[in-house]
Amino acid sequence: MSKSTPLSQFTGIGETNPINNMEKEKENQLVEEILTEINNDSNENTQNLMMELNDTENEEQVVSPPKYSEPEVVKPTAADLSDASQNLTSRNTEGEEEEESLKSIQDELLSRIKLPLLAGAVVVLFSVPMVSDVLTKLIPKKELFTKNMNLMILVVKFILSSIVFMGVQFAL
Repeated sequence: MSKSTPLSQFTGIGETNPINNMEKEKENQLVEEILTEINNDSNENTQNLMMELNDTENEEQVVSPPKYSEPEVVKPTAADLSDASQNLTSRNTEGEEEEESLKSIQDELLSRIKLPLLAGAVVVLFSVPMVSDVLTKLIPKKELFTKNMNLMILVVKFILSSIVFMGVQFAL
């Protein structure tokens, strides 16, 4: 049983050309070969599926339901009780180790944060306008310094902040 209309039933353009007739014959042969392959493949596939279904049905019939047995009651011995007490003490030591590890993490975190916090504090301290006013009064009133007063204040702040930072760092 064919699933498509053969090309020979179509009336088309160029029937009088012998080259077109040869091409149509080749096309017809190709179409028929493809259709027969499809039919063969579908028949083989359905046969394979049927065989697999039969195999699984046979396997299901062979499988028996699982059998359950009564659980055994186990009474703890003195050795088991001593093991349990050792487990409890080991858990306590594990808890202490966790606390120690948390403390070490906190200590490490503090040691890493100290320097950035110190640097920030020094920056805030030397950013106060009163510090600039005091430094302005301390700088000599020479022509070179008065022309570049802002630059001179920045240089003095840099030097003083570096000294303060190094001093506090070594103190900690």
